[in-house]
Amino acid sequence: MLEQINSRLQKLMPVLTPLSLVIGVFLEEVGSQVMFLVPWIFAFMTLASSLSLNLQGLKSFIKYPWVILASIAFLHILMPLWAYLELPVLYGLVYVKGI
Repeated sequence: MLEQINSRLQKLMPVLTPLSLVIGVFLEEVGSQVMFLVPWIFAFMTLASSLSLNLQGLKSFIKYPWVILASIAFLHILMPLWAYLELPVLYGLVYVKGI
């Protein structure tokens, strides 16, 4: 049953995505009142997707933890640093901290 729902949603995705965007623009007042829920929903979605890790995936992580750690370091340290250093080169801007 879950596979049937997933199949239908995948077929409707080209329509659902722009429709959701338009609905979000028109219901901005409602969305701004529940903005505090966004991090919690994102955390739930991340947790739900990570729970699909099976025993084989866990064994792989235990055997090769450096792959995960290198990916985390790349995404959270090197990529932001690279973007920060490219800012003046690409856009001629100087990053100013604060308000």
